[in-house]
Amino acid sequence: MKTIKNTLLIFGFVALSFSTIAQTQVITFAPMGLINKFRMKYENVLNGNFTSGLYFNAYYAYFKGIRFDPFIRLYPADKAPKGFYIQAKAVVGYFNSNLVYDYQDMVDTLSFKQKKNFSTYGGGIGIGYQFLVGKGQMPIDLFLGFQYSKFTAPQTSVYNGKTYTTSDDVIWYFTGPGSFLNCNFGIGFSF
Repeated sequence: MKTIKNTLLIFGFVALSFSTIAQTQVITFAPMGLINKFRMKYENVLNGNFTSGLYFNAYYAYFKGIRFDPFIRLYPADKAPKGFYIQAKAVVGYFNSNLVYDYQDMVDTLSFKQKKNFSTYGGGIGIGYQFLVGKGQMPIDLFLGFQYSKFTAPQTSVYNGKTYTTSDDVIWYFTGPGSFLNCNFGIGFSF
């Protein structure tokens, strides 16, 4: 696991290091994500076909924490950062959340909340289209893909001599930061 984390961090730093040779830079914000997070994207054009960048995600709803998603994009039409693209990304993050743990037997149904610190890692792929609108070339980025972001919080906790389990992993994978379906609408500026 430590090797995977180190690999993801190295990938992120390498992707960001390309910014020194960037021709065009794009920054977008995801207004639709404000329900549970703040998301910002920074993207550098490397050449006509490739860009690299980083999504910064700050989650503040049920799961609280930060996640970094370094990515690389291929624009097949040789017009980066405009048009259709294919994206691959890595995922690394850290969360500090109150998780619900439940206990159930023939007599009792009990639950309690416990604050847990945990990290996440993974990756994803997707496709999208980025428009550059107007004289100022305002980017509008639409993206749809799939990701895997591992839920590493403890699945069980012992309280008053009983072992409780959490179902928060279901929330994590279907509506939380680890959601398998990854979509984004971003709007911002280029320079």
